[in-house]
Amino acid sequence: MRFDLFYEFAAPPHAGRSEAAVYADTLAEIALADRLGYGCAWLVEHHFMRGYSHVSKPEILLGAAAARTTRIRLGHAIIPLPLHHPVHVAERVATLDVLSAGRLEIGIGRGFSPLEYTTFGADMAASRALVDESLAVLRASFRHGLVTHRGARYTLQDLDIVPRVVQRPHPPLWTAAVSPETFDWAAAQQLGVLAGPFKPWFMVEQDLKRYRKAWAHA
Repeated sequence: MRFDLFYEFAAPPHAGRSEAAVYADTLAEIALADRLGYGCAWLVEHHFMRGYSHVSKPEILLGAAAARTTRIRLGHAIIPLPLHHPVHVAERVATLDVLSAGRLEIGIGRGFSPLEYTTFGADMAASRALVDESLAVLRASFRHGLVTHRGARYTLQDLDIVPRVVQRPHPPLWTAAVSPETFDWAAAQQLGVLAGPFKPWFMVEQDLKRYRKAWAHA
């Protein structure tokens, strides 16, 4: 069994801790976890959630964590794909994979905040289709050669996306999963699932059984 760490970077007012202290303490904890043999440190991405989560640019903190560690894997999860141009995502995850010498894990998802969708100009009703298209671009960037894509939202022509990821064929890919339909989708896309305590554990167990069955038939 592997034990991982998951960080929201909470800074509630009653705690009396500055954002600088939260960042410094978390990076020190990840460095300690590296020495103690933990498997992976996962960092979320949230916006406009004061108190609950002060980590809007986790890739910067992951770069700092990479410089302080040598063994622990580093999880970028989840990246809410509809809120980002997929080429930007491809470039930043590849940079992190290079900096960490191939220790990156990538988690993707739709996100859940209407405010984030409105602010960043994405249609929440089309979130699944947006994730599908962005994931296709991301996977194309992992292959050698120029990237060409024509989709509903993005048109790309002969892009030489650099840097390239270190891990082959690519860093492990995960997705946040809560609904049974998302577990089915994850299996069809051959993604690992990040399932948390968002519903009773017996329901999560049922979802995982459903996921394994769907994976076997994918």
